[in-house]
Amino acid sequence: MTSGNVSDENAAGLVSSISPLTVNPIDDKIKDRAARDKSSVLKTVVAAWKDQQKEERTMRGNYARLLLWALFSQIFLVNIAFFLLGFGCLKVDEWTARVFIMAVFGEISGMVFFIVKYLFAKGDDGIMKLIEKL
Repeated sequence: MTSGNVSDENAAGLVSSISPLTVNPIDDKIKDRAARDKSSVLKTVVAAWKDQQKEERTMRGNYARLLLWALFSQIFLVNIAFFLLGFGCLKVDEWTARVFIMAVFGEISGMVFFIVKYLFAKGDDGIMKLIEKL
């Protein structure tokens, strides 16, 4: 069962040895270009996310230092006022002193809550969802 100079077995072996890459090189180039484009987009997104995280950490650090400075200043001033009241150097009504000290304690508690909740928030997994979509 030969046709011309090539037998059917040799022809089948020749066809099976051709790789899919050499069948249509244009499709391979398109796939390669799409993969490079996808990789480029992914690199851009990750770089932007990294820069954003760095800026957010810097901003959070600045806010934390400012709030901690305010917190310690307030605690220091309340302690001075408390000692001045105790030594009799500062004369106010008893209920005024109690309300003042309790209000400052509430404010300090609120500041601590704010610092913990918003400055040290949970990580955002939005970047992972975006990467999965790409």
